[in-house]
Amino acid sequence: MRSPSGMAGVGRCLTLPIARVCLALPAGGEIFSQGLGEDILDRLARVPGLSVSSRGDSWSLPDNAPSDLVRKRLRVAYFLEGSVRVIGDELKVVVQLIESATGFHVFSRSFETELTDHIDVQREITELAVANLRVALPENHRSDILAVEMEPELDAYVLYRRGKSILDEPTTTSKIHEAIRYFQQALEIDPNYSAAHAGICRAHLVLYKSTRERNSVPTAERACGSALQSNPNLGVVYSSLGRLRLIAGGDLEAAGAAFARALEINPQDVEAMQGMAAVRHREHKIEEAEALLQKAIDLQPGNWRTIDAIGLLYFKTGQYGSAVEAFRQVVFLDPDNWLGLGNLGGALMMTGNFNAAVDPLNKSLSIERDAYFLSNLGIIYYYLGEYDRSAAIHREAAEEMPRSVSVWLNLGDALRFSSQPDRAIEAYRMAEKLSAEEAKISPDSPEAHYFRAWALAALGDFDEAGLVIQQSLRLAPADPYTHYYDGLIKVARGDSLGAIAAFRTAVDNGYPSVMLGADPLLADIHTEKGFEKVFGDAG
Repeated sequence: MRSPSGMAGVGRCLTLPIARVCLALPAGGEIFSQGLGEDILDRLARVPGLSVSSRGDSWSLPDNAPSDLVRKRLRVAYFLEGSVRVIGDELKVVVQLIESATGFHVFSRSFETELTDHIDVQREITELAVANLRVALPENHRSDILAVEMEPELDAYVLYRRGKSILDEPTTTSKIHEAIRYFQQALEIDPNYSAAHAGICRAHLVLYKSTRERNSVPTAERACGSALQSNPNLGVVYSSLGRLRLIAGGDLEAAGAAFARALEINPQDVEAMQGMAAVRHREHKIEEAEALLQKAIDLQPGNWRTIDAIGLLYFKTGQYGSAVEAFRQVVFLDPDNWLGLGNLGGALMMTGNFNAAVDPLNKSLSIERDAYFLSNLGIIYYYLGEYDRSAAIHREAAEEMPRSVSVWLNLGDALRFSSQPDRAIEAYRMAEKLSAEEAKISPDSPEAHYFRAWALAALGDFDEAGLVIQQSLRLAPADPYTHYYDGLIKVARGDSLGAIAAFRTAVDNGYPSVMLGADPLLADIHTEKGFEKVFGDAG
């Protein structure tokens, strides 16, 4: 497992645990102070030659941490600390730049101003910190990218920060709607607040991925358009636009261009790196995708989302052992992160360690009753041969997430072997309907096609299933799941030799052979010599 720091020795890095002490703050004051710290940190991260410790690492320090602990934990040469105090309409910020090796102050400064001038305070603190760090930087590295991109009203800014904070955590449907309300309230104060428009775009894309509600996509389109019109020079706008192009329509070229523009604005934009990695994955450039995510992790070793993203990349490319380690790292950083726990359970399941997978999945579900992880628990019982129990769990997941194709397919597979096999047809029909709709929204999504192909085959339409799986194979020739479903379809039509060849390719591309050996859908070919060779060679 990688070290959480991702660094060795003490580099020229800066951490910014500013606003760790929040005194006499009104409602929303703490949100404002944390946002102030994050925004200054973000601007410092854009200075060429200056490496900045992540928010997650910085905020993990205890209050009043001594210099030697900061140096040991964060491996930084300097750090900023201070406090934010809001009294009435007055803002007071105290900032101290400290050399971690000696504990001596490089400078100490107080700022007192009107709340409405908080952007000016951000700019002044940043400029002052950079000026005093000259000794640690190459010559002529004072960048004009520190210029403030927007100057929203304070109330709009605080509302935006609330929405963003929600989206930066593991999200539920209700939480996503809460974030959207904050962004909308910010826009009621400042209709041209570009970041808030981009936040709405991002939120609706997260909502679509969670619920598959089609109305979320056009809403995201409008919000991204408004963000671009309000401010075409803001990195977060292009990151949201890139996600939109990737998810809705699968336009990899347009998505890549948007993420590239975000990285041009801020070369250390971790969110844009995550997005570009997703593009490279879809382009079958797995090594480039992994390198981008690793770079993002090195920039922000405490950012669980990037570690989760590399875990998902490993999962989708059949590197399940590496996925397990990545998700364990997420849980190490945040033991109650239900998303990381659920992903860990799913990865353990794909290694064939079904019993070990149950515990993190149950812990995840005890924190948040997520339908996808509930369905994964159902899959485990399916492989353990408890088909009625599996079907009951999948049925509950389908009730909570009625537009999830994978949940309906899982339900159909479980019902097929349950005490109510006649109910499987209903589930497969729903899966076919939903996957066809999804393929219209994202025609370049191999997942939508291979899900639909299997649903069609399960319904007996083998000719159409064969045509649809070919679309998936063309889009993702190295995707192990595409070949797995191709093999399932061939088994259903009685083509044992073709099925074994497809499973061989799936295993070669990372699909776990232990799962093939436990799959009741393959019972008819388990004893065939060719299948035993696939299972034995890779097992």
